Amino acid sequence: MAVLRPLVNQEAILCSDSAGVYAAFARATRIAHRALNSQRGPHVADGAFHIQNVSAYDSRLKGWMRRFP
Repeated sequence: MAVLRPLVNQEAILCSDSAGVYAAFARATRIAHRALNSQRGPHVADGAFHIQNVSAYDSRLKGWMRRFP
C-alpha cells in the first residue's frame, strides 16, 4: 500500500465489490469507499457509483484469454 499511497488522490472515491481487501486499502489510504455487493443488491448506488464497467472488462478479458493454453 505504501507504493500506491502517493498515487491516490485523497479526494478519490474507491468503488468496488464487497471484497474486504478494498475496504482495507481505503482505510489504509484514508480515502472514501463505496462497496457494492453485486450478488445481492443494486449494481448502482446513488446513480453514480457502479462497478459494471470493470466487471464487463474483466469478463471480456477472461474470454479473450481462454484462447491461450
